[in-house]
Amino acid sequence: MNAITVPFPQGRARKFDRIVAGSLGQGSKVVLQNLRTVTYLEYAVFVQNGEGSVEWWRHLVSNRFHTLNPNLGAPRSLACTLCYLYATTAVAALASNKATGTTGQAAILTQGTSSGTYTGTFVGPTTIVGVPDIKYSSTIGDFVTYTVTGVSRIVFRGAITSNGGIESVLITDNSTGFEIPAGDYLLPSTKLINWAGQSSGLAHIPGANVDPAKTYTVKKTVHASNPAGFRMYQGGLLGYAPIAFDAVGVHGIVDVTSIAGVNAVRSYPSGTVRVERFDNATRIDWQYVTTNASGIAVFKVYNSLGVEIGAYDATQKDTYSTSTVLARMKVASGLPKGTYYLHVTSKTTKNAASTDYRLYDFGGFAVDETQVGNPATDEFDILDMSLSPTSVAQFGNSLGTGTGNLELAIQLRKSTDALGLQEFVGGTHGHESAPTGFTVKVDGVVINYAAATQFQRWSGSIIEITMQSNLLAPSDGSVVANVAWTQTFFGSYYVPSEVITTTAPVKVHVDYGTMLHVPNALAGTQGIGGGYNKVAFDGVGDISGLPGSNLVTPIPGHQRGVCFYNSDYAAMAYPLNEPDWTGFFPGASFQTTRSLWQSWDRNDLSAKVYQRMYGGDETNGVLVPAGTTWSRRKVIRVMKHPDMPALLGLAA
Repeated sequence: MNAITVPFPQGRARKFDRIVAGSLGQGSKVVLQNLRTVTYLEYAVFVQNGEGSVEWWRHLVSNRFHTLNPNLGAPRSLACTLCYLYATTAVAALASNKATGTTGQAAILTQGTSSGTYTGTFVGPTTIVGVPDIKYSSTIGDFVTYTVTGVSRIVFRGAITSNGGIESVLITDNSTGFEIPAGDYLLPSTKLINWAGQSSGLAHIPGANVDPAKTYTVKKTVHASNPAGFRMYQGGLLGYAPIAFDAVGVHGIVDVTSIAGVNAVRSYPSGTVRVERFDNATRIDWQYVTTNASGIAVFKVYNSLGVEIGAYDATQKDTYSTSTVLARMKVASGLPKGTYYLHVTSKTTKNAASTDYRLYDFGGFAVDETQVGNPATDEFDILDMSLSPTSVAQFGNSLGTGTGNLELAIQLRKSTDALGLQEFVGGTHGHESAPTGFTVKVDGVVINYAAATQFQRWSGSIIEITMQSNLLAPSDGSVVANVAWTQTFFGSYYVPSEVITTTAPVKVHVDYGTMLHVPNALAGTQGIGGGYNKVAFDGVGDISGLPGSNLVTPIPGHQRGVCFYNSDYAAMAYPLNEPDWTGFFPGASFQTTRSLWQSWDRNDLSAKVYQRMYGGDETNGVLVPAGTTWSRRKVIRVMKHPDMPALLGLAA
């Protein structure tokens, strides 16, 4: 793809022309990925950081942050974030074990129902939801005891049903007469089991790790909190050896469910272990869904010889969250290339804020960090980026560029409205209709985006997305302007553009042609040198001592290009066209100060630059007649270089 050629105005030399508009770092691939199939438009566009690079830039585009309605407004860029694409990505999401009761290895001891001693009003044995040899009771205080010896791990066999009840468990060491230590239980700290579930069938619930040389008494009692009429369905005990390092499968009980737009594995209760194998790996990740019913996961990784690795990026993860978000985290990295086994265990205690103990496990991932991946077959590593941020700084690996107002930010009111009724329209500010005519072209060919499945991808050299929407008067919601949108993603650039046509007379108070929003150094973002600590403008040069505390400060001179940078990365923007409002709008002026800077320490740990289309009468606004059309196009670019300040010719 050829570089974009930019006609620089007034013949002035521009500081960033050879960088922003040049071919340096030109990528060869652009990948579009559909993120949602219902409710609202949301997609990601991946741009490779140069031929052969494992680094990609991920533009997240969505229309769900409209302040008035999450499905209105044209999709806008929320942020450009760092991600990676490695070769030989493997994904493992283990299926439910309810149908067969398999646990990854054969039991060395099975205690059937007849082996227990039942006290109370138990019924059976009978078959419940297809599970044979079940005895049950719903009378509080009824209990069953088992004697177990010669096993290392006790697992309870029973039936999960919609009317399952709650039982308590007590395991006693017969050699001492005392209960086993709390740390040996695989159950929650309450030592309760809830046999009720959304689905039904055979269940194997891990109970405790014990000494195979000892004998134990296991007592299971219908608990006092058991709802009236609910039943404790007993199917005996299973005794196992310790879980082998390579025992691939589910050791416990899981359900398969759909949550956060993906088919995840919901595992419960505590003590359930999932073992997954990965070949040709140098790094192991885990993908999961956070909810307010989630607990804590614990990780172990073994090599092909059964030796646990020495160093982890994380040994456990608290997956509790007030929001439901699909996320991914790094468990171990920098490993010698080889075969590894990931053990994910539901911890025996939960986050105190959680209402349950379950994990929503979306499987393990393994990548070879030494090889460049193929976007058609491998998974992008988006570095645990949240899909529900409220600011650019909350994208933990953000390279910046925008928060939904990058493409359009215009403050206006109807010409008949009183002063003071003006508001910003479009973008995350709201006052905009739903998009129409949404069309996607890949290398000039229209694709059937409407029929796409979730996470479906397309790749090419140029991806062009067009749509239309209406801007609405803040006072009454009437249409005051039409906007024709185009988003064009090249190998190294993002070019948003729009054509605005007024359908009613309006007073325009401010019209921003370019907005660039980035995380500052205080945000502590991962992977991009800790955020940005320098900013430069095309006619001003290096600026690091600009005011803070959310102040908005004019930048002297007619600034067009702006660049945030640190030692390794830069985020840049400048308009490709710049309408001269003085030529056709009475009251407009062409002030030399048209760029604004908003502090290094905004409340959201970010910095922002605005570049106005004009510098007119912002108090009263400029009258723009109906039928007036103007356009804006701009280049947004992020890039990496081992010595970014030297490349830019700026101070480090």
